[in-house]
Amino acid sequence: MHRFFVSQLDPVDDAQALICSDELLHQFTKVLRFGRGEKVILLNNSGYEFVVELQDFSAKRILGKVLSKKFCETELAVRLVVAQAILKNMERLEWMLQKGTELGVSAFIPLITDRTERKALGKIERLGRILKEAAEQSGRGKVPELLEERKFEKIFLSDAEQEHALDYGEEGERLIVVPHPGVEQKFSDFCKGKLVKKDGGKFSGELVICVGPEGGFTDREIEIAKSRGAHIVSLGSRILRAETVAMAMATIVAEAMGEI
Repeated sequence: MHRFFVSQLDPVDDAQALICSDELLHQFTKVLRFGRGEKVILLNNSGYEFVVELQDFSAKRILGKVLSKKFCETELAVRLVVAQAILKNMERLEWMLQKGTELGVSAFIPLITDRTERKALGKIERLGRILKEAAEQSGRGKVPELLEERKFEKIFLSDAEQEHALDYGEEGERLIVVPHPGVEQKFSDFCKGKLVKKDGGKFSGELVICVGPEGGFTDREIEIAKSRGAHIVSLGSRILRAETVAMAMATIVAEAMGEI
């Protein structure tokens, strides 16, 4: 079945769904040419998925009956946040957002670092659409958040220290890691030691991955990260492109959590 994230204009509850947004109306009737009796999966970003049978069509709305509701079990056990320095090439940044969504990233924070050339994202609507479509394609129950641009230093501040506290979800432990060449601790070993507990349980807090720009982090920024308790880790002997780093790390996290 096709999967669609709905907006606030398209209310879904345990009994019925009402499709009113122009985007979905056009997609259902003009693009996919759905008719009465068609079954689709609707998602309202609550983590639940609703199997809906489309029943009543009109020019301004489609009414559907909810056949079943279940929790979507495709999210990572850990809340994975990628704080990625804004890349000069927006196509590469878009690719990173798409693939990160497929790999289970919960939120993205655009970083402004010493070597960041672009200071703002722009095209927020387009980026949001990329995240939504990637979440639909990969079978997720939630669309990752795309948070506001932040200076690198503010990632390490407590909620009380920063002017606008970041939304880190439920209270719990937060681990911050920064990949950097020339260090001994491998990220894979870090994940095995921190994400899987001795009693077999899994880390259920938040893991923040900070990824530098094309030129990498400066020595000043690495020292700031160390002074704030971040874990500096290695991804091996090869130097990866900036947009590849987060994908490699997300894959390692999923493997450590037994997801793949």
